[in-house]
Amino acid sequence: MVMARAPTAKTLVAHRQALVTLADHLVQESGVLTNAVELLCKVLHAGGGIAYRADASRLVLAAEHALPRQGRAWLAQLPLDVEPWFIAQRVARKRRRRVEGDALASLAGRPVHAALAQSGWRAMAAAPIAVGRECLGVLVLGAATEAPFDEDAMLLLGAACSMLALALVREREQERAREQRLQDARTAQLATVGLLASTVACDLAAPLGALEMGLEDQQGLVRRLRAQLEVEPPELAELDALAGDVAAALRRAQGITSRLLAFSRESEPETLDFGRVAEASVELVRGHVEARGVGLELVRSELRELQVVGREENLHMLIVQLLLYAAQQCEGAASGERALVRVLLQSDGDRHIVAIEQSGPGAGAERLSPTAFDAVFGGRPAQQSPAAALAIAKHTVLAHGGHIELGTSVLGGALIRVVLPAAAVVAPARERQRTPRPPAARPAGQPLPTALLVDDDDLFVSTVRRGIKTHRLIAVRTIAEARSQIEEMAIAPDVVFCEVALPDGYGDELHAWVAERRPRIAGRFVFLTGGIVPTETAEYLIVSGRPTLLKPLPIEDIAQILEAGGLAPGASGAPTLTDRPTRRSGLDGEPGSDRPKR
Repeated sequence: MVMARAPTAKTLVAHRQALVTLADHLVQESGVLTNAVELLCKVLHAGGGIAYRADASRLVLAAEHALPRQGRAWLAQLPLDVEPWFIAQRVARKRRRRVEGDALASLAGRPVHAALAQSGWRAMAAAPIAVGRECLGVLVLGAATEAPFDEDAMLLLGAACSMLALALVREREQERAREQRLQDARTAQLATVGLLASTVACDLAAPLGALEMGLEDQQGLVRRLRAQLEVEPPELAELDALAGDVAAALRRAQGITSRLLAFSRESEPETLDFGRVAEASVELVRGHVEARGVGLELVRSELRELQVVGREENLHMLIVQLLLYAAQQCEGAASGERALVRVLLQSDGDRHIVAIEQSGPGAGAERLSPTAFDAVFGGRPAQQSPAAALAIAKHTVLAHGGHIELGTSVLGGALIRVVLPAAAVVAPARERQRTPRPPAARPAGQPLPTALLVDDDDLFVSTVRRGIKTHRLIAVRTIAEARSQIEEMAIAPDVVFCEVALPDGYGDELHAWVAERRPRIAGRFVFLTGGIVPTETAEYLIVSGRPTLLKPLPIEDIAQILEAGGLAPGASGAPTLTDRPTRRSGLDGEPGSDRPKR
């Protein structure tokens, strides 16, 4: 036992100066624990010291002074979930200062005993670095005798540990703040990617829809020509073949825009075909990959659907990023060697697998280690895919209950296997059947009814005008023009098609104005949108009870609406915002903000 004695003036000054010096060290960004151990060893005349950091299950050596090399290996990590055999473990468990005059006795029989005995660490003192009941670490000092560790020395050691606790808490909070900033940056980057994808998809929707309706008109003209001609010229067959090619390319383009739009939408987990997601991903990146001189192949065995439970847009983005990564690795292939990325869809019962293999150097067998995934997904920027989402690919798989396997491909490069648990087979939902209503017979000489179209998309307007023969179409571009036209109308139009986003405002403003002056016409509104609807507008559209249809619209849907004299919500097969919900917070504003300008 250390006998208490009155501190000398010299000792008090030395201790006070040590705390001042330690306080100066605490403002440093690094080396705080190292400086503290060296300072305390010097002031208390200890032979050496150790500083540990603590987590939930162990103590990890963070700094040391004059610790024997042989003892460093045995004291580097100390588990906290076992019977304590070292002073640091006992202090961490009790969170109290401790002096052991013959500490070596408790280490008898352990390999570290000889190393500490040779260095003269017979007596030891330790104190917890703690905040409340949380132990952040432990400081241990060693000496030949317990004389340096009197009551004043232990008070100094405790005060130093309290100061270090504040420093470690500050350091932890700074690290959390850095991680949060990185996470916010990644989230903002992914949001930007999704926003860009949504913008591109929405901008393409209208011209693709117009192209689809124009193709239908062309096919109708060909049919009428064929019926009128006694001898069919060979050019009509060529037109049919050309129309088929255009229709196939159009469907592919529409699929791409749908997948781009999915990047900006949130969804709940659902049962989906993992193989179909992979196929769509391959088609999305095929042009980009092949433009780099890399071949892209898809091999699908005669399997049933690879049904898994997940979020389609997340899995789609995952496969896209892995394909881009594999294509980038292929660019290092030797001269004359064919660069190739091959995608294989596989199943082994309760697991479904998308395997991506590549030629070129890539990640071969020499990189198969516990940190191999980190090498792929956390490497230098030059090794990563140019897309921002590659960094979270592994976490996406883990979130879906699966894992990633990395191996060597038969093509000579990397083999990346995305393995997800199989879902129970769920019968696909029955597709809604659309039954076109034949146009009603109209007495000869009776004028055509009127339809009003409020839209500034000239291509869409011209396509509708060309495709609709049952109504006289009046088209205007702005809210102001629509108000003027409605005021002049003696007979209410059968339907008012109104684009949500117009040059001088939003369609809900026009509807509210019409509802006050001509409520009968307000009951015939059909809203149209090709993109994301701002929050305030979306809320109005829902309350109004009028349908909101998503462009592009097939011409037969427009014909049905006209025949019905204004579509009631859910009365047609046309997609509505209820059928295919869009994100309520739009491109232009945040929830609760003032209405954004277009």
